Amino acid sequence: TSGGAVYPHRVQWSATGDPETWTGGNAGSIDLMEDGELITAIRRLGQYITVHKENSIYVGYLSGTSSVFTFDRKSTGAGTVCINTVQELPTGDQIFLAKDGLRLFNGISAPLIPSTITSELRSNMNFEYIYKCWSIIVREKDEVWIGIPMGSDTEPNTVYKFNYITGQVYKDYRANISAAWLFSQVSQPTWADLVGSWDAQTWGWDDSAFAKTTQIVMLADNTGLTYKRNAGVNSDNSVAIASMWESKDYETEEKGRMGRWQQIEVWAKGNTVNVDYSIDSGSSWYSLGALTLASDYPTDSAPLMMYFDVVSTKIRFRFSNNVAGETFYLKQFVVYYQDREVRA
Repeated sequence: TSGGAVYPHRVQWSATGDPETWTGGNAGSIDLMEDGELITAIRRLGQYITVHKENSIYVGYLSGTSSVFTFDRKSTGAGTVCINTVQELPTGDQIFLAKDGLRLFNGISAPLIPSTITSELRSNMNFEYIYKCWSIIVREKDEVWIGIPMGSDTEPNTVYKFNYITGQVYKDYRANISAAWLFSQVSQPTWADLVGSWDAQTWGWDDSAFAKTTQIVMLADNTGLTYKRNAGVNSDNSVAIASMWESKDYETEEKGRMGRWQQIEVWAKGNTVNVDYSIDSGSSWYSLGALTLASDYPTDSAPLMMYFDVVSTKIRFRFSNNVAGETFYLKQFVVYYQDREVRA
């Protein structure tokens, strides 16, 4: 807004070294009117400036002339719908939330992140409250976390976590979190700060997540409470975390042939893990029991064993823990079966 008039297409910059001077010197502005769309965000990408609109992204750079900055329009087909979701990743890409899902801008194009969550985001984002989104980069996990209001939520309760190294996206839930930021630790934890016995710890004492000056994740909710992420605690503000990993459906080698599923070998560590199975693609589940785990994975030749006798054409497994202060790490598992008759 200038002189009572609104300029939703304008990018303006102050004089060099004088951020309060908007006229004179090399201060200036430019109106990005090429497509007529409104600016939704301005962020840095390396040595460049990115200006987001609904269906395009402009890249700005120093021109070395009297115009100071030059902007090139990139026909990406999408820009961000919330400035708080735009983050420059260590990979050199810029992630952002568009109206059709999460995208990565590489300076030229901005393809959708290939994930099954894309259709979920496209159909369930609550655009009335999309301005409340937040995001944060968690470098020690190679992830960026983005909080988004989904469905009827008025707060960004659903958190999508993108691993920018593996490309994997998974989902978490943080009720009523309205902001996130990084805070540098002023001291390293001592022995007395540990929760539980030494054998119960699942992290290394020299883990960088606990080092002095390491940036830790801080979260704030809409009631005024602030939470600190603590990698050494296996509960959520003293409440048990319902942790679960579910496999795909495993089938016999010959399509349609029945199998007699008989045993599963498991390599896992931590406290305890419950193992369930399903023969109807996850509609119903049956318990195989719980495994008591150690602080290290079993050796390759001595896995944890569970025996059962189930006849079906397919089977899937679920590993879970919902006990406060407990956790589990699943390395791998192997399933054994014998062929039976072909289903009529």
